[in-house]
Amino acid sequence: MKKIISIVSMLSMACGFSFSQSLQDGIKAMDNENYYTAKKILLDITTKNPANSEALYYTGKVFYILDQKDSAKIFFDKGIVANAKFSYNYVGLGRFYLDQANAVDAKTNFDKATSLNSKDVKTLQLIGEAYANVPTKPNTDNKSAQDGITVLEKALSIDKKNPNTFLMLGDAYMSKWDGAGQAVTNYEYAAQYSQSTLAAQAFCRIGVLYAKAKNYNEALSGFQKSLAADSLFAPAHRELGELYYQSKQYTKARDTYKKYMSLADATIENQSRYASFLFLAKDYETTITMINNVIEKNPSNFILSRLIAYSYYEEGKYKEGLDYIEKFFKQVDSKKILASDYEYYGKLLSKNGNDSLAIINLNLCMTMDTSKAELHGDIAQMYYKKKKYADAAHEFVLKMAKIKPNVQDYFQVGKCYYYAEQYSKSDSAFIKVTELSPNSQVGFLWRGRCNSNIDSTGAQQLAKPFYEKCVELASVDVTKNKKDIIESYKYLGWLSIQNNKDAEGIDYYKKVLELDPADEQAKSVVNDAKKINGSKSKS
Repeated sequence: MKKIISIVSMLSMACGFSFSQSLQDGIKAMDNENYYTAKKILLDITTKNPANSEALYYTGKVFYILDQKDSAKIFFDKGIVANAKFSYNYVGLGRFYLDQANAVDAKTNFDKATSLNSKDVKTLQLIGEAYANVPTKPNTDNKSAQDGITVLEKALSIDKKNPNTFLMLGDAYMSKWDGAGQAVTNYEYAAQYSQSTLAAQAFCRIGVLYAKAKNYNEALSGFQKSLAADSLFAPAHRELGELYYQSKQYTKARDTYKKYMSLADATIENQSRYASFLFLAKDYETTITMINNVIEKNPSNFILSRLIAYSYYEEGKYKEGLDYIEKFFKQVDSKKILASDYEYYGKLLSKNGNDSLAIINLNLCMTMDTSKAELHGDIAQMYYKKKKYADAAHEFVLKMAKIKPNVQDYFQVGKCYYYAEQYSKSDSAFIKVTELSPNSQVGFLWRGRCNSNIDSTGAQQLAKPFYEKCVELASVDVTKNKKDIIESYKYLGWLSIQNNKDAEGIDYYKKVLELDPADEQAKSVVNDAKKINGSKSKS
């Protein structure tokens, strides 16, 4: 019998130890901002032990953080029923009412909490935390922050080196418009008087504060110190990843966020953010694999449909990309469409053979984001492919008006004008090509072509100097440039004959045959000349 009692006693102790650890695990998960994990742990505890008022408080708190405030209130009420002398749940109710802008009921519950034990530091900390976290609009002062500071200073008078009090004081000052300096000071005290996770929290908050102030080096230092204090503190990995993202270090952002993902709840928000970093790091294959796994569980997530469509385009899988971008446009609120959505939609449509609709979407992109002027070049190429050369030239001109043109831009617009039979405009473009690339024969060849059309009879010999310059420059590498040299010789030969310089013209055609003995036109001209000369000698 004694043996059985001993075993029961040991099991009871083990259960108590397990329960205690589980509650601490839930709190630890909350500190790591793994709120869904914490919720699961805490609900399991309160299901098994519905009278545990402390577990009920933390369960209510995690529901509150997850913005399920009515559910939070239910647990705070249960906690008070379970133990009316346990102060935390009154604080929870006070926070609930504070959030509802019901200052009277909030104070009533806070006063009830402190009346149970006016010197309980933890209770004062939780009240201070409630005041520090009153919801406010972005970049606005928290009017309740000073009330939180007053309560926390009282807690500090009871325990002058309590790191949690300094941490909460930092949060309270952080929520004030001009409290950043005091916030850093209190976070530093919190780190000084603590170890491990709490120090990690303090340094991480310092990093966040400096990141908001665009002070990269101090932010980086804060996050590094946070991870030195606790390498498994998930929020520091997340915030460090965000810092790398802000500084456009996308590979570092991806790798850091990957570590965060191994420590954090696999929420849709976290996975979507990680997918963004994978995409920006140009790790498209991994982006596709990860998103496909997530979409199976949440097919309505339009952000993931967007990213996977982008990634399929970058991987050259245009059919799959078009399927997803069209699904995205069906899912998304029109107010949430980005310029890049129209850009990728347009590019995917073009790759799938629908240039007309592609042009519409690329223009929508540029309407939303005027910095995307390079897309005029994409539209120009689509018009060029359709042989709408004047439209193509117009798009290139629009691009060149907004982005400093290079030699390739002038070359492209010159070609468009040429095929649109606007030879003077084409020639003007190729003048710029020759100026920007004076050692290449290409610009001079095209100038020859333009001027041969302007001076179609050769009477003014406008094209002659450009074809001659083409031969001069192309002769540096005859094998490579043979085609351009032959074209130039043929024109120069024709021009000579047009101007009654037959012998000179025949010499040019002979040079053509030296480069290409099979050229039919050159053979015909040379043979005809031989016949004429033969007839003259007989007579």
